[in-house]
Amino acid sequence: MPEITVSTFIRYNTAHDVQRNEDEWAANHAKKIIKGEELSGWFSWPLLAGYRLQIKQSNRSAFENDILARFAQHIVAAHPGVMIVPVPNGNATINSGEQFRTWELAEGIAEKMPNLSAFDALRWNTPMGQAHRNERRRDVDAHMSALRIKPGCQKDVIIFDDVVTSGSQLCAAKLKMEEAGFNVRALYAIFDVLDEGERGSAPCWRQVRRNPMRIADFFADLDI
Repeated sequence: MPEITVSTFIRYNTAHDVQRNEDEWAANHAKKIIKGEELSGWFSWPLLAGYRLQIKQSNRSAFENDILARFAQHIVAAHPGVMIVPVPNGNATINSGEQFRTWELAEGIAEKMPNLSAFDALRWNTPMGQAHRNERRRDVDAHMSALRIKPGCQKDVIIFDDVVTSGSQLCAAKLKMEEAGFNVRALYAIFDVLDEGERGSAPCWRQVRRNPMRIADFFADLDI
């Protein structure tokens, strides 16, 4: 079973049966902005400028600009000169030229620093559905076989996603690009979906680990 390490900034609690604390409510609202959804409430966010701002629908761009700037600074400090490769959303196929949300975010990060760039090097062969609705399998092999690499990407890359849950998509993207000769320097995701029973806390940089499933791991556990 492969292990990956992902740099994340916001912890996201999916539990519905808990009384959310302030940080969990902030993460819930922040995720709506990152996903491009309507923001119905508000939350307090600590800006890089050094003060807190109430984020609501009318000024949601302030949060998005802040989080993209944080990622740009972190990536440049740790991995200067890399190209940001976004994990494609479920409808981002190799035959579609349309932009997808994680690509928009990756380009937004790259625009914050002069020596960063982004490229949608990965696309799905066919529409993949949404993993959180169980419309696609969460094992690494299924994702690897469905991913295609577009030409034109430089060799040193970091792979970026908006949310890491099981880690199967990030792991598949990493292995797919490494098999093609790319040097994957790091993995990044804005949100880390917490395990059951864990609680949210203040946003900060964290290294989280995932051990997504491969088909070979399943057969290795069988006594045959």
